Amino acid sequence: MAYPASLDGSGWTEYRDLVLLVSEPTQTAYRQFTTEFGGSVFVYADIPSGAFVLNVHSGRLKGSGQALEAEPLRQMIEGDLYSPLSREKIAANLEKLLGRTFVFSQESRRCEFVVTRAERMDNADRIVFESRPGDLSEYLGGLAEPERSFLLVFCSGRQPDEPNEPFPGYIILCLTAAEQ
Repeated sequence: MAYPASLDGSGWTEYRDLVLLVSEPTQTAYRQFTTEFGGSVFVYADIPSGAFVLNVHSGRLKGSGQALEAEPLRQMIEGDLYSPLSREKIAANLEKLLGRTFVFSQESRRCEFVVTRAERMDNADRIVFESRPGDLSEYLGGLAEPERSFLLVFCSGRQPDEPNEPFPGYIILCLTAAEQ
């Protein structure tokens, strides 16, 4: 997985050898994703669109301080975790991501996706979707091209009017396959 390292277009942030944990009836993969941070992403279906949701960790490992897979992206959008930028600045930074390329590769295969939607979900909306994460595309009003798109989701830092916890919101990006 590779994504832009800056909002001005220079450089890449890359994570190799990620483990893809796919949702299954026993929820073993989900428990692993929520308890073993670092090196894994969780995939589940978005029911209304038929696309999938790729849930990626943001934050840092407590012991080593190592950035988790979406932390550089979260920091680029929001700034410092404990004193994030204003909602307006975050929205402007999300706007700058539109049209930017994300790359997913496995061995010699490579697929490029373009950011077509970018939103911050606040805590009040996140609570609504916690009990129905498979309906996440509804928050965006649906997906324009669900057969070519998926949602990338990661935790967002706290805004002043949100609960006193590090990650009360979500960042949701809709990624659509780039034209070949």
